[in-house]
Amino acid sequence: FIDMAAAPGSSANFGSPAREMKSVMPPEVMEYMPWALWGANNLLPQQMMKDIETCGILNTIIDGGARFGLGEGLAPVIIKTDGGKKTIEKYVDDAEILEALENNSANEQNFAWMKDLLGMGNGMCRFMLNGDRTKIVQWKRDDISECRFSKKKNGKISTVYHSAEWEYVAGEKDNRIFQIPLLNDHNPLEDLREKAARGVAEHNLSFRYPGWGKHYYSMPLWYAQYKWVKIAQGIPEMKAALYENNIRLKYMVIIYDKYWQYAFENWEDLDESEKEAERNKLYDEIDSFLTGSKNAYKSIYVDGSITIDGKTLQYIDIKPIEDTTKNGELLPDSAAANSEIAFAMLFNLAIVGGNQASGLYESSQGGSNVRESILMQIIIRELERMYIRKIYNVIKRFNGWDKKYPGLEFIIPATILTTLDTGSGSKPVNTGGINNKEKQNDGTDPNSRGGEGGTGQGAQ
Repeated sequence: FIDMAAAPGSSANFGSPAREMKSVMPPEVMEYMPWALWGANNLLPQQMMKDIETCGILNTIIDGGARFGLGEGLAPVIIKTDGGKKTIEKYVDDAEILEALENNSANEQNFAWMKDLLGMGNGMCRFMLNGDRTKIVQWKRDDISECRFSKKKNGKISTVYHSAEWEYVAGEKDNRIFQIPLLNDHNPLEDLREKAARGVAEHNLSFRYPGWGKHYYSMPLWYAQYKWVKIAQGIPEMKAALYENNIRLKYMVIIYDKYWQYAFENWEDLDESEKEAERNKLYDEIDSFLTGSKNAYKSIYVDGSITIDGKTLQYIDIKPIEDTTKNGELLPDSAAANSEIAFAMLFNLAIVGGNQASGLYESSQGGSNVRESILMQIIIRELERMYIRKIYNVIKRFNGWDKKYPGLEFIIPATILTTLDTGSGSKPVNTGGINNKEKQNDGTDPNSRGGEGGTGQGAQ
């Protein structure tokens, strides 16, 4: 017996997290803490993290979306403006800038920020200044699941509380938490300069998706399909339980008591242990004869018969048992869950072979569908690139790189697939700017949709 109601994806458990999490702090005390609660128990991001990690399609879409957004990684370039068009004049080969990007693992940080936005709907950067607080020498991605905003005073959030163990935090003075000042997200550069002048060396910069009625934390797109996430989690759990506990009986073998008297003349003289041994021996012989691939389609011959209630029966009666297992059971529900989650996150499943145009997990379309889907994903992730560009704009202006290199911008090049009739299987493009020497045969620019600051998608 399998209790399906106990499975994580069952209707009885819709709305519950992948792992129930409780805080040591009583609910009646939480509301008096100086930080804004993220979820009713202040552990919603921890619960979302567990849901992401236990839902294959959700985890894949978040990771894949971040990869499409990151492209080939951040690159410093000089942008030249010609009327309303922006082009790349040159790539910046400056030791200070390149070493700063490398020493701070810029692309690893960018990838993590994109995952934070797609998975949690929020992101957090930390700036660390040098001794005289004139330059940003280090920046890092703070795990957004470990961050909580201070409650607003006069409409402003002043600090960010950090803890890796929010479920164990017992109060405001718990040594598991620490604070970092938060920059004004509308004018972070001026706020940074002002606080640096006052001697503050560490600063947080936050960014999040816009929403309605969200004064502190935004929700990711996938959370609108939370019940489908529970289904996507629950079906593999139920299938695994069925395979683990399923009893597939092939035959029912009935051995009448008369058989033993017929087969053994001294049957009545045997004690119970001897009778049991003979029974087990026959059971093993029948089982080895009936089961296994080598025994398929064999004929069975049984001598002798008995009469019971006027019916003539064999001493041994073997009846096949119908297998009522349904092939592909629950898979349509799993596919529907995958699709609903993908729809919510603007992700085309054709990229990972999940298009269902001609049936479950099948695709009737060629490579064009995949190519166009990948291109759309690169374009869609422009918003996430804008948030990351905001971080590097603060760094370049505070460090004076923009004065050293007028027109300095950070772009994210990408490679897109092309049709074979172009003479190549792929083509490099810049998300937001192009080389002004790169022209098509008709003399037009192939990538003329560059956005402000060299971050707009310019792939054709």
